[in-house]
Amino acid sequence: MDPVTRSRLQQLGARSKSHNLQNSHNPEGDVKKHIITGLRDNIITITVTITIITKMDVDTNIPDLPMSGQSDAMPPLLRLPREIRDEIYKHLLLFPTPPTPTGVTSYYNLPQYHHPKVDLAILRVNKQIHDEAATLFYTRNTFLVRVTVNGYQPSVRLEAPWGRRTFSAEKYPHGRFDAPVKRSTGSHFRCQRHPSAGYLALVRHIRVDVFDFCWQGISSNKPERRRWRKALLPVVHRLQMALGDDGSNVNMTIRLMMEGKWNVSGISSIGVDIYRRGIETAWGLTTAPWRWSLDIPDELLTHFPGVAEQALLECQYSS
Repeated sequence: MDPVTRSRLQQLGARSKSHNLQNSHNPEGDVKKHIITGLRDNIITITVTITIITKMDVDTNIPDLPMSGQSDAMPPLLRLPREIRDEIYKHLLLFPTPPTPTGVTSYYNLPQYHHPKVDLAILRVNKQIHDEAATLFYTRNTFLVRVTVNGYQPSVRLEAPWGRRTFSAEKYPHGRFDAPVKRSTGSHFRCQRHPSAGYLALVRHIRVDVFDFCWQGISSNKPERRRWRKALLPVVHRLQMALGDDGSNVNMTIRLMMEGKWNVSGISSIGVDIYRRGIETAWGLTTAPWRWSLDIPDELLTHFPGVAEQALLECQYSS
């Protein structure tokens, strides 16, 4: 505190004390004088404090703090090379291909369909990290799609990470004495939370597990079987709509789930017929522009060599 301020405070303090002593006989006046004196002392204190702070700013030379808009907001992850960031994305976002279910011999014995469980929190960091990580997530992972064909009550069920749909067949008479004709209709649509079309267009790898139970309810006459060759065409249309560009950028593995129907000796003729029907049902998935491969159990290839190729050629030329 400078000498001038100290001298002024001493004079004001002495003056207020003498004034209070002279008016001590008047209680009401004492209250007013105390209030005025307190306000005046507060004003003097504030003045002295401001003076001291001003002198500190001048003497100590405190550096200016950066404005919030001028701070470096780049996440530490973006300071790494892109190759290292990609390895981090792989560690966080890639999931193993679901195992192939076994022992499925009935429509009512299907395993539960599970979606991949991946923590996608890294996609919320900022736009650049989101774009890099999302591209790797959708282009490198293999997504599972399940198609179930029921022959008892003719229907086809599609289960995918982005939704489910069941296509049923209705019967109506065709002529007076003709057998009923089955017409495919879309029903029982169940939409789930799924990525937008822009994300699904990034998908490059799909595995389709076809559970075929047509052999349990479809007759062996040729007209009936020709109709069921086209049973999966609504599924193909749905997949093409979801994946964009008609799915031409997709690599699809079609896995025929038909184990357990030919292990009994003496039924080779029945087994080969069931096998052909399964190939004919899955044939619809081979009609789209995507790059496909048909994965057939080794046991089928061993018991019935060449049947798959013959069935596919027959479907292609008779469609």
